[in-house]
Amino acid sequence: MLPEALIALAGAGGAALVRAAATDGWQAVRSGFARLLSRDDPRRLAVVVERLERTRAEVSTLGSDIDQRLLTQQAAWTARLEDLLERLGP
Repeated sequence: MLPEALIALAGAGGAALVRAAATDGWQAVRSGFARLLSRDDPRRLAVVVERLERTRAEVSTLGSDIDQRLLTQQAAWTARLEDLLERLGP
């Protein structure tokens, strides 16, 4: 189990990623998160980039359910960041 501070950090990271997905700065954010989450493993990099691009497509499409889609994407990325922090360990 992660300490509260790391859970908050993962939550902030997930929220920042989802907010950035709909901005002009997306390419830089995508690149940074892809590098972080793939841990420079070329096989994982392609998977992470695909997930990031699906997120961008999901949050860039307007609709009546946009708030729910944003929350869903934020929760998914928060969970991925929590997993990463747990793997890195103390």
